[in-house]
Parts: sequence; C-alpha cells; structure tokens
Amino acid sequence: MTSSKVHSLRQSWERRGRHPFFRLVSLFVDRIFHGGGESAEDDLDFSLGLILSLLALPGGFYSIFLFDKYGSLLQWMRGQNSFDPLAAALPDEYFFIVLSMVVTGTVAVWRWDSTVAISPASSR
Repeated sequence: MTSSKVHSLRQSWERRGRHPFFRLVSLFVDRIFHGGGESAEDDLDFSLGLILSLLALPGGFYSIFLFDKYGSLLQWMRGQNSFDPLAAALPDEYFFIVLSMVVTGTVAVWRWDSTVAISPASSR
C-alpha cells in the first residue's frame, strides 16, 4: 500500500473513532481482550480473550495429530483409495464433544473456586 492510502485509511478510522457507537465498540473490545479494572501488576489477568484462546488449544493440537488420518495427500501416497471420511470421523466427533465438555467444566470449576471463596467460619 502506498503512504497516501495508509494516510487516508488512518484518517477514516480517526473520524469513526469520534462517533459514540464506534467508541463504545472499541471500549468493549478492549475490555474483553485486555481485561478490565485496575489490578496489581503481580496479579494474573485472565480476560475472556485469553480464556477462549486457551480453550481452543487442546482441540487445535489434536487436529494437527489427525492430519495423518485425514490428509488426502498422505492417503494417496499410501495407496488408500477407498476411505470414507464420514465413517472415520464419528469417533473423532465424539472425542471433540467430550473434550470440549471436560475443558469447559474444568474452567468453570476453576473460575467458580476463584470467584466464590468459602471462608472457614461460613462452613459451620
């Protein structure tokens, strides 16, 4: 891109940034991905964007490992001409459902424990 196009694009974003709707959208996105509130520097800031990216990691790594099973180039090189991906994908679909439920449940329990602290006096 030339510098004039970059300059005009930057001016367009600055004009839109002055409108209340775009300012609210910008604040909303900043709050989701950068966390909110004022916290101490040594506290861990687990914002929604970070948690969503961590939830996607196990499924992403497992998908990379499945390349050997579903890669059409590798199947062609091995001489597998009669491969039914729908029949082969059924166990993997169930695995992804169970994986998402386990990871989501683990994060929910972890967040619940960090949010709702039970004091010893209230457990009596």
